[in-house]
Amino acid sequence: HDRAYRRILLDTGHVLGNLVHAARQEGLQAVPIAGFEDSTLHNLLFIDDKEEGALVVVPLCRGEDVGSSDGLTASVRRSERSQAPPDLDADCILSLHATSSIVRDSPVTRPPDPPVCAGAEPDDEVISLDETLSNLSREFQGIIVRRRSTRQFSGAKVDRQDIARVLDFSHRFASPGPVRYLSARSALEVHLVCHRVGGLESGVWRYIPDEHELRLVRSGDFRRPVQEACLGQALAGDAACLVIYSSDLPAAVEVWGDRAYRYLHLDAGFLGQQLNLACIHQRLGVSGIAGFFDDDWNKILDLTSDQAITYITAIGDAVTDQ
Repeated sequence: HDRAYRRILLDTGHVLGNLVHAARQEGLQAVPIAGFEDSTLHNLLFIDDKEEGALVVVPLCRGEDVGSSDGLTASVRRSERSQAPPDLDADCILSLHATSSIVRDSPVTRPPDPPVCAGAEPDDEVISLDETLSNLSREFQGIIVRRRSTRQFSGAKVDRQDIARVLDFSHRFASPGPVRYLSARSALEVHLVCHRVGGLESGVWRYIPDEHELRLVRSGDFRRPVQEACLGQALAGDAACLVIYSSDLPAAVEVWGDRAYRYLHLDAGFLGQQLNLACIHQRLGVSGIAGFFDDDWNKILDLTSDQAITYITAIGDAVTDQ
């Protein structure tokens, strides 16, 4: 139950990830807005905030009405930062949601700059990915009817080219553009744990979306620790690779207040759904994993305890029903 708030945010991100493509098929542009004054919106919608709460607002605009500056934000309104943990004797989900609310007099700050990743060291192994994938919005209807979470992977290798195309398409939505799809882009870090990808060494990699390249963090066979870190799910060990999102939580809270927790998981869910759609298009098996041992994953990825793991997506060759 205590982890349910994460799952709610991730699932909402999945819905947003579908909505942007469904809207395009109707000649519309979906513009997700996760920063708003909670009580004002609740009053408008007659929502009892002791029972439920709004997560995101999505204006639907005609494509020609979305200008080149609509994706830019001159300022961000930050929620308060909790000085004490939420009241765990109360409903945990409502407590977590309330502590991240934005009010009219919430402080206003400048948004952070887009992430700048340190350049690769001379001895680092860097793989430049050339393969890209076209916009899938026109194919969305055919893809979504085939969308299924894979229950079992065969353990077979997948091609690096397919993984490159999946990564390219999914993280295109994290790039600056007319529409700002992500609320906390500057906090985004993308990791890849490879088990069986042709042309990639087994180990932990860092994916740099703006460069469309992979950088090796450390090599090795991580199938067993990955499976154990995913609550013993064989799916994690049998996958060809896993895409993991993380962020520096204290740094994110410094910018957005406690609302950073919402943004980070909404963004991870949104990108996770793009991974799903791209994998289905490439005829790869795919499954999101929200249940895992956080500390174990920090060790696998060689991250500090300040780094929060938000979502994991397993990709591989699916075992089809006979």
